[in-house]
Amino acid sequence: MSTLSNSQGLMFAELSTQETKEQLATVLKGWFGTQQAGQARATISDAVIACRGVVTQTVGEAILSSFPDAKQAVKAAVEVKLRIARMQNPAAGMVMRVRIGLAFGSVRVIGGRVSGDAVQTAGMLLGKAKPGEILVD
Repeated sequence: MSTLSNSQGLMFAELSTQETKEQLATVLKGWFGTQQAGQARATISDAVIACRGVVTQTVGEAILSSFPDAKQAVKAAVEVKLRIARMQNPAAGMVMRVRIGLAFGSVRVIGGRVSGDAVQTAGMLLGKAKPGEILVD
C-alpha cells in the first residue's frame, strides 16, 4: 500500500574519506577507517534526530532522511557538516568529508520507504555535490 505524504524536506548525505600518509603506513588502516566511518554515520543520525528528522533508508553509502519542513532539513544539513568537521582526528589516518543534497516536495511512502520527485532531486544534487558541499533545490 502506498500513501501520498505532505511535502517534506529530504536530505541525502554521503561520507567520503581521504587517507593521510600516516594511515597508508599502518597495518590497521581498514580497522581505523571502519571505526571512523561508523562513528560518522552515527553522528549523521544524531544530527537528523536533533532536527526533528527521521533516517528513512540508506542507498549504498548514502543516508536518506526526511524532515517535517525545508527549514529543518537545511538546519540538519548544516549541523551534519559541523559535527563531521568537529569529529576529525587526522591521527587516526582518515579525514571524513560529507556531501549533501537537499530537496523539498511531496513524497510517496511505500512499505516504509519514501519515493518521488523530491527524493530523485535530492539524490541528483548529492551526485553533483563535492565533498564538503551542501546543494539545495
